Amino acid sequence: MKKTGWLQAVVLVGALSIASLAAAQGFYASTQSKKFHTEQCQAAKKIKPETLKVFKTKQEAETAGFKACKRCKP
Repeated sequence: MKKTGWLQAVVLVGALSIASLAAAQGFYASTQSKKFHTEQCQAAKKIKPETLKVFKTKQEAETAGFKACKRCKP
């Protein structure tokens, strides 16, 4: 491997990490309530898997009839 090879590998790994984070981000809601949350919100972490709904955008969640959580303010 060339001297610059390790740097290219680090850049590639960093790019993959950022891409996977972007793909994982979304908005979470429960079919038991009409609020949607960011993934970091404590309320989102308590949603049961069987009632979880995931939306890619805020607009998608709002169109489905959900309102933004006042705690996490998505």
